[in-house]
Amino acid sequence: MSKKWIERIIIVLVTAVVTVGLTNWANGRNAGSGSAASGRGVIPADERILVKIPTIQGGGPALIAKVKGYFEEQNLEIEEIGQVPGGNQIQSVITGDIDFTLGNHTDREIEAMAKGIPVKVVLAQSETTEDMPHMRWMVPNDSDIHGPRDLIGKKIAMNYITGGCPVTNLRQYLRGGDVDIKDVQMVQMADGLQAAALNEGLVDVITIHAPVSGVVRSQLGRRPHFSDFDTFQGRAGNNMATSQKIIDNNPEKVRQFVAAIVKAQAWINDNHDEADKIYAEYLKLNPEHVPLFDRTHYSRDGLEYNERVQLWIDELVILGEIEPGQFKAEDIYTNEFNPNYRK
Repeated sequence: MSKKWIERIIIVLVTAVVTVGLTNWANGRNAGSGSAASGRGVIPADERILVKIPTIQGGGPALIAKVKGYFEEQNLEIEEIGQVPGGNQIQSVITGDIDFTLGNHTDREIEAMAKGIPVKVVLAQSETTEDMPHMRWMVPNDSDIHGPRDLIGKKIAMNYITGGCPVTNLRQYLRGGDVDIKDVQMVQMADGLQAAALNEGLVDVITIHAPVSGVVRSQLGRRPHFSDFDTFQGRAGNNMATSQKIIDNNPEKVRQFVAAIVKAQAWINDNHDEADKIYAEYLKLNPEHVPLFDRTHYSRDGLEYNERVQLWIDELVILGEIEPGQFKAEDIYTNEFNPNYRK
């Protein structure tokens, strides 16, 4: 078999990571975890608090909380309502389709608040580190792209192009070369499709999140160009948000959901090897690819803080989306529902 065909097969497998077989696996895990939970004396499902979330599409705290039974421990009945792209999750919270975002970025909440829509960040999630960035921008090994100015006129694939981490971090990186983001071409494309698009020359740069970024880099000869650690170090991580309506009407739902996610985040940080195996099973990945996974570091205590939030306020001021002084960082988030919070 030729090298070209081997590469194409690998691309198909990577693409399938996020597009095949998720529902059947999730249903099976639900059935298994439910029967195990009943042996622990967990409250029956019909007496639990219903929580609506986007259908879990990848690895992370929500998946671990589901698999490890942390939601059930908190008396929660989880309803996955269907796929909701990350860039649209805050809108779905506002409309009441879901109760919580699963890994949003703070600019979305600020934008909603600027329109008079009451939402609130209630949990800090990912924390970017040098070894475990949230996302990586990658190019072919033989690419002539080496710095910000090399991106002028290039097509850059991202899972959404209207804001959030891909756009904000790209903009910051380009500033280092005095390049305006309008000088590059952003192409909206799901993570699982980007490797194939790069191979076919449809785009010049791909923007991939962990864990799949590790497989793409190791198996397909793609080198990292930069990461979100290079732009904002540890400040640009994501978070979880809900509406003020839910906070006012059902604070216990917020408290219990936050507690389950916080426990899952701490567990992932302490058990990356086991977490990677769970991700591989859920995503239907070849188990042999597990050692290649990129990993994500999460806030152990889940507490949000001013410095992380201020980054997004400053960005929106620069863009003219909000006025200087319109928001203080503490207006955007609350830690009161976090079991680790101490006044």
